[in-house]
Amino acid sequence: MKRLYALLAGISLLSAACGSSSESSGTAASAASAATTPATDAPSTEAPPAAAPAAPVVPSVVCIQFNFDVYFAYDNQSTSVVAVDAADSVVAGGDPADEPLATTLFAPGTVSPAFLVQAGGPPESISWQLTGPDGIVRTATPDADTPSCTPELLEPTTPEPRTPGFTTSAVLNDAGDTVELTLELTGVPPTSVCNAAFTAEPAQIQLQQAQGMDEPLVFEGTTATLTGELFTSPSGEAFSRFDVAVFVLDVCGHEGATSRSWALGDFTALWGGVSFCARPDTAAGGANVVVTEGDTCGGPPGTGGSRIRVG
Repeated sequence: MKRLYALLAGISLLSAACGSSSESSGTAASAASAATTPATDAPSTEAPPAAAPAAPVVPSVVCIQFNFDVYFAYDNQSTSVVAVDAADSVVAGGDPADEPLATTLFAPGTVSPAFLVQAGGPPESISWQLTGPDGIVRTATPDADTPSCTPELLEPTTPEPRTPGFTTSAVLNDAGDTVELTLELTGVPPTSVCNAAFTAEPAQIQLQQAQGMDEPLVFEGTTATLTGELFTSPSGEAFSRFDVAVFVLDVCGHEGATSRSWALGDFTALWGGVSFCARPDTAAGGANVVVTEGDTCGGPPGTGGSRIRVG
Protein backbone atom coordinates (compact mmCIF):
# COMPACT_ATOMS: atom_id res chain seq x y z
CA MET A 1 0.00 0.00 0.00
CA LYS A 2 1.32 3.41 -0.89
CA ARG A 3 1.74 5.78 1.95
CA LEU A 4 1.58 9.61 1.91
CA TYR A 5 4.22 11.35 4.05
CA ALA A 6 4.07 15.03 5.19
CA LEU A 7 7.26 17.01 4.80
CA LEU A 8 8.02 19.16 7.83
CA ALA A 9 10.49 21.98 7.11
CA GLY A 10 11.58 25.33 8.51
CA ILE A 11 10.82 24.59 12.19
CA SER A 12 12.76 26.87 14.58
CA LEU A 13 12.53 26.68 18.29
CA LEU A 14 12.94 30.32 19.44
CA SER A 15 12.81 29.55 23.09
CA ALA A 16 14.64 32.70 24.18
CA ALA A 17 12.50 35.12 22.17
CA CYS A 18 9.26 33.44 23.20
CA GLY A 19 10.27 32.91 26.83
CA SER A 20 9.85 29.16 26.49
CA SER A 21 11.26 27.00 29.20
CA SER A 22 13.46 24.04 28.57
CA GLU A 23 10.53 21.83 29.55
CA SER A 24 8.29 23.43 26.93
CA SER A 25 11.08 23.12 24.37
CA GLY A 26 11.37 19.47 25.10
CA THR A 27 7.65 19.06 24.78
CA ALA A 28 7.65 20.82 21.43
CA ALA A 29 10.53 18.68 20.19
CA SER A 30 8.70 15.54 21.22
CA ALA A 31 5.60 16.69 19.36
CA ALA A 32 7.66 17.43 16.24
CA SER A 33 9.32 14.03 16.47
CA ALA A 34 5.96 12.35 16.76
CA ALA A 35 4.68 14.29 13.79
CA THR A 36 7.50 13.02 11.56
CA THR A 37 6.98 9.35 12.49
CA PRO A 38 4.73 7.62 9.95
CA ALA A 39 1.71 5.88 11.39
CA THR A 40 1.55 2.11 11.21
CA ASP A 41 -1.44 0.61 9.35
CA ALA A 42 -3.63 -1.53 11.50
CA PRO A 43 -3.97 -5.12 10.25
CA SER A 44 -7.12 -5.76 8.23
CA THR A 45 -9.68 -8.03 9.80
CA GLU A 46 -11.63 -8.51 6.56
CA ALA A 47 -11.48 -11.96 4.91
CA PRO A 48 -10.35 -12.00 1.21
CA PRO A 49 -13.22 -12.47 -1.23
CA ALA A 50 -13.94 -16.09 -2.08
CA ALA A 51 -12.86 -17.21 -5.57
CA ALA A 52 -15.74 -17.77 -7.97
CA PRO A 53 -16.34 -21.47 -8.66
CA ALA A 54 -15.01 -22.70 -11.99
CA ALA A 55 -17.69 -22.95 -14.66
CA PRO A 56 -18.33 -26.49 -15.95
CA VAL A 57 -17.86 -27.90 -19.44
CA VAL A 58 -20.72 -30.30 -20.10
CA PRO A 59 -20.38 -33.04 -22.79
CA SER A 60 -23.38 -34.41 -24.66
CA VAL A 61 -24.38 -36.73 -27.51
CA VAL A 62 -25.91 -35.09 -30.58
CA CYS A 63 -27.09 -38.06 -32.62
CA ILE A 64 -26.20 -41.42 -34.19
CA GLN A 65 -25.70 -41.79 -37.94
CA PHE A 66 -25.84 -45.10 -39.86
CA ASN A 67 -26.02 -46.88 -36.49
CA PHE A 68 -22.27 -46.51 -35.89
CA ASP A 69 -21.18 -42.84 -36.14
CA VAL A 70 -21.75 -41.01 -32.86
CA TYR A 71 -21.56 -37.20 -32.84
CA PHE A 72 -20.66 -35.36 -29.64
CA ALA A 73 -21.11 -31.72 -28.53
CA TYR A 74 -20.22 -29.64 -25.48
CA ASP A 75 -21.36 -26.61 -23.53
CA ASN A 76 -18.55 -24.52 -22.05
CA GLN A 77 -20.39 -22.41 -19.51
CA SER A 78 -17.53 -19.98 -18.98
CA THR A 79 -16.74 -16.92 -21.10
CA SER A 80 -13.22 -18.00 -22.02
CA VAL A 81 -11.48 -20.90 -23.72
CA VAL A 82 -10.91 -23.96 -21.55
CA ALA A 83 -7.99 -26.33 -22.23
CA VAL A 84 -7.66 -29.75 -20.58
CA ASP A 85 -5.09 -32.52 -20.77
CA ALA A 86 -5.75 -35.52 -23.01
CA ALA A 87 -6.16 -37.63 -19.85
CA ASP A 88 -9.16 -35.45 -18.93
CA SER A 89 -10.98 -35.92 -22.27
CA VAL A 90 -11.19 -39.64 -23.01
CA VAL A 91 -13.30 -41.61 -25.49
CA ALA A 92 -13.74 -45.35 -25.04
CA GLY A 93 -15.45 -47.99 -27.15
CA GLY A 94 -14.78 -46.37 -30.53
CA ASP A 95 -12.56 -46.90 -33.52
CA PRO A 96 -8.92 -46.67 -32.36
CA ALA A 97 -8.28 -43.92 -34.93
CA ASP A 98 -11.10 -41.79 -33.52
CA GLU A 99 -10.51 -42.13 -29.79
CA PRO A 100 -7.44 -39.82 -29.63
CA LEU A 101 -9.39 -37.06 -31.40
CA ALA A 102 -11.71 -36.14 -28.54
CA THR A 103 -11.36 -32.39 -28.24
CA THR A 104 -9.19 -30.90 -25.50
CA LEU A 105 -9.93 -27.25 -26.37
CA PHE A 106 -13.35 -25.83 -25.59
CA ALA A 107 -14.61 -22.54 -26.99
CA PRO A 108 -17.06 -20.53 -24.87
CA GLY A 109 -20.67 -21.55 -25.29
CA THR A 110 -22.19 -24.52 -27.09
CA VAL A 111 -20.29 -26.21 -29.93
CA SER A 112 -22.13 -28.88 -31.92
CA PRO A 113 -21.06 -31.18 -33.35
CA ALA A 114 -17.57 -31.01 -31.85
CA PHE A 115 -16.31 -34.37 -33.14
CA LEU A 116 -17.51 -37.84 -34.07
CA VAL A 117 -16.50 -41.36 -33.16
CA GLN A 118 -17.19 -44.52 -35.13
CA ALA A 119 -18.36 -47.32 -32.88
CA GLY A 120 -16.34 -50.51 -32.59
CA GLY A 121 -19.55 -52.31 -31.61
CA PRO A 122 -23.03 -51.09 -30.64
CA PRO A 123 -23.08 -47.29 -30.47
CA GLU A 124 -24.14 -47.54 -26.82
CA SER A 125 -20.67 -48.92 -26.08
CA ILE A 126 -19.09 -45.51 -26.80
CA SER A 127 -18.55 -43.04 -23.98
CA TRP A 128 -16.87 -39.65 -23.64
CA GLN A 129 -15.56 -38.89 -20.17
CA LEU A 130 -14.65 -35.26 -19.56
CA THR A 131 -13.14 -33.67 -16.46
CA GLY A 132 -13.77 -29.94 -16.60
CA PRO A 133 -12.08 -27.05 -14.80
CA ASP A 134 -14.47 -27.52 -11.87
CA GLY A 135 -12.90 -30.95 -11.25
CA ILE A 136 -16.16 -32.82 -11.85
CA VAL A 137 -16.10 -35.85 -14.14
CA ARG A 138 -19.01 -35.96 -16.58
CA THR A 139 -19.78 -38.73 -19.07
CA ALA A 140 -21.79 -38.61 -22.29
CA THR A 141 -22.88 -41.85 -23.97
CA PRO A 142 -25.63 -42.65 -26.48
CA ASP A 143 -28.68 -44.60 -25.38
CA ALA A 144 -32.05 -45.72 -26.67
CA ASP A 145 -33.32 -42.13 -26.65
CA THR A 146 -30.46 -40.73 -28.77
CA PRO A 147 -31.95 -39.51 -32.06
CA SER A 148 -30.80 -40.48 -35.53
CA CYS A 149 -28.86 -37.74 -37.26
CA THR A 150 -30.64 -35.27 -39.50
CA PRO A 151 -29.23 -32.34 -41.48
CA GLU A 152 -30.65 -30.02 -38.83
CA LEU A 153 -28.89 -31.84 -35.97
CA LEU A 154 -25.62 -31.87 -37.91
CA GLU A 155 -25.75 -28.16 -38.81
CA PRO A 156 -22.43 -26.99 -37.34
CA THR A 157 -22.12 -24.08 -34.95
CA THR A 158 -18.77 -23.37 -36.68
CA PRO A 159 -19.57 -22.77 -40.37
CA GLU A 160 -17.90 -25.16 -42.82
CA PRO A 161 -16.99 -23.15 -45.95
CA ARG A 162 -15.09 -25.93 -47.74
CA THR A 163 -16.61 -27.75 -50.70
CA PRO A 164 -14.35 -30.70 -51.56
CA GLY A 165 -14.20 -31.78 -55.18
CA PHE A 166 -11.72 -33.22 -57.67
CA THR A 167 -9.97 -32.42 -60.90
CA THR A 168 -8.53 -35.33 -62.87
CA SER A 169 -6.40 -36.08 -65.89
CA ALA A 170 -5.18 -39.44 -67.18
CA VAL A 171 -2.90 -40.88 -69.85
CA LEU A 172 -2.43 -44.36 -71.29
CA ASN A 173 1.06 -45.77 -71.01
CA ASP A 174 3.10 -46.63 -74.10
CA ALA A 175 2.34 -50.33 -73.82
CA GLY A 176 -1.36 -49.58 -73.66
CA ASP A 177 -2.00 -51.77 -70.60
CA THR A 178 -2.09 -49.29 -67.69
CA VAL A 179 -3.52 -45.84 -67.01
CA GLU A 180 -1.82 -43.10 -64.99
CA LEU A 181 -4.36 -40.93 -63.20
CA THR A 182 -3.47 -37.55 -61.70
CA LEU A 183 -5.95 -36.51 -59.04
CA GLU A 184 -6.24 -33.19 -57.19
CA LEU A 185 -8.52 -32.45 -54.24
CA THR A 186 -10.02 -28.98 -54.71
CA GLY A 187 -12.03 -26.67 -52.49
CA VAL A 188 -9.86 -27.50 -49.46
CA PRO A 189 -7.37 -24.74 -48.56
CA PRO A 190 -4.34 -25.71 -46.47
CA THR A 191 -5.56 -23.88 -43.35
CA SER A 192 -7.83 -25.70 -40.88
CA VAL A 193 -11.37 -24.59 -40.18
CA CYS A 194 -11.63 -23.74 -36.46
CA ASN A 195 -13.91 -22.02 -34.01
CA ALA A 196 -13.30 -18.26 -33.93
CA ALA A 197 -11.90 -18.60 -30.40
CA PHE A 198 -8.99 -20.69 -31.70
CA THR A 199 -6.02 -20.21 -34.00
CA ALA A 200 -6.33 -22.15 -37.26
CA GLU A 201 -3.22 -24.25 -37.93
CA PRO A 202 -2.32 -26.04 -41.21
CA ALA A 203 -4.67 -28.95 -41.82
CA GLN A 204 -3.39 -32.51 -42.22
CA ILE A 205 -4.58 -33.83 -45.58
CA GLN A 206 -4.10 -37.32 -47.03
CA LEU A 207 -5.23 -39.11 -50.17
CA GLN A 208 -5.08 -42.91 -50.11
CA GLN A 209 -5.42 -45.38 -52.97
CA ALA A 210 -7.04 -48.56 -51.72
CA GLN A 211 -8.02 -50.88 -54.54
CA GLY A 212 -6.35 -54.26 -54.72
CA MET A 213 -3.64 -53.48 -52.18
CA ASP A 214 -2.72 -55.00 -48.85
CA GLU A 215 -1.53 -51.56 -47.73
CA PRO A 216 -2.95 -48.40 -49.32
CA LEU A 217 -0.71 -45.94 -51.05
CA VAL A 218 -0.62 -42.75 -48.98
CA PHE A 219 -0.14 -39.28 -50.45
CA GLU A 220 0.32 -36.30 -48.16
CA GLY A 221 -1.41 -33.19 -49.41
CA THR A 222 -4.06 -32.62 -52.05
CA THR A 223 -2.54 -34.31 -55.13
CA ALA A 224 -1.79 -37.91 -56.05
CA THR A 225 -0.61 -39.76 -59.14
CA LEU A 226 -2.05 -43.28 -59.37
CA THR A 227 -1.38 -46.15 -61.74
CA GLY A 228 -4.10 -48.68 -62.58
CA GLU A 229 -4.20 -51.84 -64.64
CA LEU A 230 -6.57 -51.98 -67.58
CA PHE A 231 -9.43 -54.47 -67.44
CA THR A 232 -11.94 -55.46 -70.10
CA SER A 233 -15.66 -55.23 -69.42
CA PRO A 234 -18.14 -57.87 -70.66
CA SER A 235 -18.94 -55.52 -73.51
CA GLY A 236 -15.27 -55.50 -74.55
CA GLU A 237 -14.55 -51.98 -73.31
CA ALA A 238 -11.20 -51.34 -71.60
CA PHE A 239 -11.22 -49.49 -68.28
CA SER A 240 -9.26 -48.90 -65.10
CA ARG A 241 -10.89 -48.19 -61.75
CA PHE A 242 -9.40 -46.16 -58.91
CA ASP A 243 -10.77 -46.02 -55.37
CA VAL A 244 -9.46 -43.13 -53.32
CA ALA A 245 -10.11 -42.23 -49.68
CA VAL A 246 -9.69 -38.65 -48.48
CA PHE A 247 -8.86 -37.62 -44.92
CA VAL A 248 -8.72 -34.09 -43.53
CA LEU A 249 -7.72 -33.42 -39.92
CA ASP A 250 -8.28 -29.91 -38.63
CA VAL A 251 -5.67 -28.65 -36.17
CA CYS A 252 -6.78 -25.81 -33.90
CA GLY A 253 -4.67 -24.03 -31.29
CA HIS A 254 -4.93 -21.70 -28.32
CA GLU A 255 -2.01 -20.30 -26.32
CA GLY A 256 0.33 -23.16 -27.17
CA ALA A 257 -2.22 -25.98 -26.82
CA THR A 258 -3.61 -27.78 -29.89
CA SER A 259 -6.52 -30.10 -30.58
CA ARG A 260 -7.13 -32.23 -33.69
CA SER A 261 -10.45 -33.41 -35.10
CA TRP A 262 -11.82 -34.93 -38.30
CA ALA A 263 -13.30 -32.48 -40.76
CA LEU A 264 -17.02 -33.26 -40.80
CA GLY A 265 -19.84 -32.48 -43.22
CA ASP A 266 -19.07 -33.54 -46.79
CA PHE A 267 -15.73 -34.98 -45.70
CA THR A 268 -17.32 -37.94 -43.89
CA ALA A 269 -18.51 -39.35 -47.23
CA LEU A 270 -14.94 -39.26 -48.56
CA TRP A 271 -13.59 -41.57 -45.83
CA GLY A 272 -15.21 -44.61 -47.45
CA GLY A 273 -13.56 -43.95 -50.81
CA VAL A 274 -14.47 -42.21 -54.05
CA SER A 275 -14.38 -44.20 -57.29
CA PHE A 276 -12.95 -42.96 -60.58
CA CYS A 277 -13.28 -44.80 -63.87
CA ALA A 278 -10.72 -44.21 -66.62
CA ARG A 279 -11.61 -45.40 -70.12
CA PRO A 280 -9.13 -45.10 -72.99
CA ASP A 281 -10.74 -43.59 -76.06
CA THR A 282 -8.73 -44.66 -79.08
CA ALA A 283 -11.50 -44.23 -81.62
CA ALA A 284 -9.85 -41.13 -83.07
CA GLY A 285 -6.50 -42.87 -83.34
CA GLY A 286 -5.10 -41.30 -80.17
CA ALA A 287 -4.74 -42.44 -76.60
CA ASN A 288 -7.11 -39.99 -74.94
CA VAL A 289 -8.43 -41.22 -71.57
CA VAL A 290 -11.85 -40.17 -70.30
CA VAL A 291 -12.23 -40.08 -66.51
CA THR A 292 -15.60 -40.16 -64.79
CA GLU A 293 -16.30 -39.98 -61.07
CA GLY A 294 -18.50 -42.61 -59.49
CA ASP A 295 -18.90 -46.38 -59.54
CA THR A 296 -19.40 -46.62 -63.30
CA CYS A 297 -16.80 -49.21 -64.27
CA GLY A 298 -18.44 -52.40 -63.08
CA GLY A 299 -15.00 -53.85 -62.48
CA PRO A 300 -13.26 -55.09 -59.31
CA PRO A 301 -14.96 -54.27 -56.00
CA GLY A 302 -14.08 -51.05 -54.26
CA THR A 303 -13.46 -50.28 -50.60
CA GLY A 304 -16.82 -51.61 -49.52
CA GLY A 305 -17.57 -48.55 -47.41
CA SER A 306 -15.29 -49.36 -44.49
CA ARG A 307 -13.00 -46.51 -43.61
CA ILE A 308 -9.31 -46.60 -44.26
CA ARG A 309 -7.65 -44.60 -41.54
CA VAL A 310 -4.78 -42.19 -41.47
CA GLY A 311 -1.63 -44.03 -40.50
